[in-house]
Amino acid sequence: MKCMIKPLKSITILIVILIAAGVFKPAFAQTNPDIKIDSLKTAISKHPANDSILAGYQILLGHLIIRTDLSLAMKVTDQAIETSRACNWENGIYTALRQKGAIYYEMSEFDQAINYQLLALKEIEKAKNVPLAKQKKFAIGIYINIANSYTGTRQFDKSLEYGLKALPLT
Repeated sequence: MKCMIKPLKSITILIVILIAAGVFKPAFAQTNPDIKIDSLKTAISKHPANDSILAGYQILLGHLIIRTDLSLAMKVTDQAIETSRACNWENGIYTALRQKGAIYYEMSEFDQAINYQLLALKEIEKAKNVPLAKQKKFAIGIYINIANSYTGTRQFDKSLEYGLKALPLT
């Protein structure tokens, strides 16, 4: 199946049309997170293409369930990484890798969390067409995540090192 990256404008137009048609109304209008999660699961299962929209749904679902269902969050995030790589969607790749690091952090697997945060950092550094301000903001978050993971391993010197790496970028 051919993979496609949808331009941001096209995605925005599609979402506006679908909201107007009532397709996404349950996902965005409801305050109950379970309804949002169910709507995303349905959207993922019915999405016809292996594209950046599907990867975006997968990333969002993984984010929404990271504190309630770690095994499903990991599965969906792995799918998002695979889908993003198949599409060569750089934003999806580095975002999903960062999310996988966050999942490992929640599982108290701090070494794996650090590895995936560093992979995400490498991906955004090599990504094309990412504004410098976005790279800096992303790097700040990654350095803080790594610092927190090192705190979890009780390596406070490394935690401080990575926390300090974020300062010049602010």
